[in-house]
Amino acid sequence: MKKALQKTGSNGVYLGLFRYLFLSFSCIDCPHERILPHNLEVAGSNMSERSILPSKYEDISRRMVFTPRCPHQKEVRLLLEGEQRGGQHSLGQTVFVITRTSHRKRFFLDCQRSIDMQSYPYIVHVVIADSQVHYVEKRQDLKLNSQGFLEKPNLVLNAPAAVLQSISEFTGQEPCTMCGASPPMCDTIQDGESALVRASFRECYCKTPFPMNRLFQVAHKNLQNKTGFVIYLDDDNLLADQSAIATLMSFVNSQDVVYAVSANLGRVTPLLKNFGSSQFVRGDIDTANLALHTRNLKWTDWGSTRCGDFRTVFSLSRNLPVTWPLSRDKFIQSSHPLRSVSGGHGKMPDYPQLTVVSSAYHVGPRLRPQLEYLESLCTMKQFSLISKVLFVWNGAPGQAPSVRNVELLISGKNSLNNRWQMILPYIFTDAILVLDDDVRIRPPGIICLHSWWMQHPYSLIGPFARRVEIDRDTGQFRYFMSEMLHKRPRERGRYNIILPRALIIHRHWVSLYSGVGGDLLDYVDNQEAHCDDILLNALVLNASRSPPLRVALPAGSLVDCDDWGRKTRTQGYHGLTDQPGKSRQQGRNICADFIFSQVFGDRVDDLFLTELTGRCQLHGDGRPQSNELHPWSDDVSHWNQSFVPVQGIDTTECL
Repeated sequence: MKKALQKTGSNGVYLGLFRYLFLSFSCIDCPHERILPHNLEVAGSNMSERSILPSKYEDISRRMVFTPRCPHQKEVRLLLEGEQRGGQHSLGQTVFVITRTSHRKRFFLDCQRSIDMQSYPYIVHVVIADSQVHYVEKRQDLKLNSQGFLEKPNLVLNAPAAVLQSISEFTGQEPCTMCGASPPMCDTIQDGESALVRASFRECYCKTPFPMNRLFQVAHKNLQNKTGFVIYLDDDNLLADQSAIATLMSFVNSQDVVYAVSANLGRVTPLLKNFGSSQFVRGDIDTANLALHTRNLKWTDWGSTRCGDFRTVFSLSRNLPVTWPLSRDKFIQSSHPLRSVSGGHGKMPDYPQLTVVSSAYHVGPRLRPQLEYLESLCTMKQFSLISKVLFVWNGAPGQAPSVRNVELLISGKNSLNNRWQMILPYIFTDAILVLDDDVRIRPPGIICLHSWWMQHPYSLIGPFARRVEIDRDTGQFRYFMSEMLHKRPRERGRYNIILPRALIIHRHWVSLYSGVGGDLLDYVDNQEAHCDDILLNALVLNASRSPPLRVALPAGSLVDCDDWGRKTRTQGYHGLTDQPGKSRQQGRNICADFIFSQVFGDRVDDLFLTELTGRCQLHGDGRPQSNELHPWSDDVSHWNQSFVPVQGIDTTECL
């Protein structure tokens, strides 16, 4: 592999590398005949050195198109224009990415994966831990993995015993005891204090112990005789896209400056008014915004107390010129979408995994796309979120399908109860994502749901909501087929049921469902409206005494195959709603009245209707827009955009 990475010429083209690489999300609009060094795309196994040398600028630039799939191409065009003017770059130089980690395996593995997905091959991941960790793999060389990404070498460092001892004695409460900070985070004081008091607190805070910063000193010592550029990447941050390092190195051209770039760490830093300034503003920039040469590590100032980030940033800017090589909307780093919206302050534990559960009973044209979708979830390339995928087969045992990487449970009986009653012995996570056979949620949507579940673990979380309430005229429970329909406008948008078409649920509630008496379970199977969802929601409402949570997903993250089948009039594709000769509304009303009467009895003081919803960033990777809940009326347009339009759905996704 090292031979494949030999370079030639001032432009640092990577010879022979493309024989070894097959990168997903390749940039289809980049020229196929000539491959730029940072645009790794397989153009055939018989490429010669001549064929990968850039042709004339005019030949390449007229075919260079900026697309969402290849976001760095805008910078590529600028790079080529710069070379026409004699500009320089650092393509081919080694980039050392320094990460410290502490018992956050999944965050770290996702961070590592964002490095492996980089199209730029000259990266060494320098890893230093505050204790013995067993999830960091030692790698000596480049290696092509099974997903088609080039795994980068890991330089795994061990901290001295004295450093580990000081870290083991660290409690995180020092600012509370020494500076009067407010618990539990101990990083602020009470609101309303004067500017003088706040300044005094900040000075005290920055003098409190933070021995984890000494880990960077260990990393720096190991790099003092190596040549290349350095980037700091926390284990709960990610490189922003596959071309992040390549784009940066296309514009880095000096060892004697500190390079500053934008970062998206919950919010974009720095603020627009501070972008491009040679004077850094405290609290608006940290080392995630910087890149520097190894020869300048002497100007860092991490120390062993808090505020090492700012001290290092300030020291570098005081001793070196500051250059902003990229536009403000080009990020090199972003925070992990499952990291706390407010940030972890270094104390956030690892994120919990989830288990996916789906079921089917009929061998037909809908089955294979469902199974292919479930198989794809087993190999989500960027995240370690999914622990396993379970598929409950309710059809004849002899007709059970074969499926790769998915755990198959054969029930022997067609029952909607199976997806709740059979699964717990095979699940080792608290979070369970239940999906109907006609719903496909893309990764940003799954991350969005899981992010809200992490904040509300004992609520039912999902995008599809309905309502059950008492009819004032009859005194019976009534089910609304749409929560938006109500004769009283002020009641529209209120809900208290989340449909398990797409639902994240705590295993505690699955256990509760499994313990229900046989009469209610038999009723679910015998009632033609199939009311396991009504029973589930009634049980959780009654036990939790709180409403569920509807979530507006990111744009284009939800494929509704049932809606697609009805609108395209596809034969053999319909749900329960479309069964001829049967009143779905009447059946659901009967279900709701019987089940809610059985579960609530005479204790119907509150059905916990709400109009509050969670919201994820409309255009993003699934992170919540904020921790706050919003009235449903604010989210109608957002919710509609969550769906992939019918005309945008690939037929093979559903049929």
